[in-house]
Amino acid sequence: MKKENKENYLEKIPVLPNLKWTVDEDGIVTLHKENNKFFDKVAQKFFKRPKTSYIHLDEHGSFIWQIVDGKKIS
Repeated sequence: MKKENKENYLEKIPVLPNLKWTVDEDGIVTLHKENNKFFDKVAQKFFKRPKTSYIHLDEHGSFIWQIVDGKKIS
């Protein structure tokens, strides 16, 4: 039997991860993720992967990213 989950996800408060990010002139957010773990370094050496990944969000994601502050909206 499945265990029933009684958590109310609407009461959760979103918190941004600790990432560097920038906003361009069009309001699009770009996340800068450092690849510095062991397997990242192996991939950098053998598969020519970058040390920093740049993740470009769309308009909706950029809007949400900028308003999330870790506080509950009342």
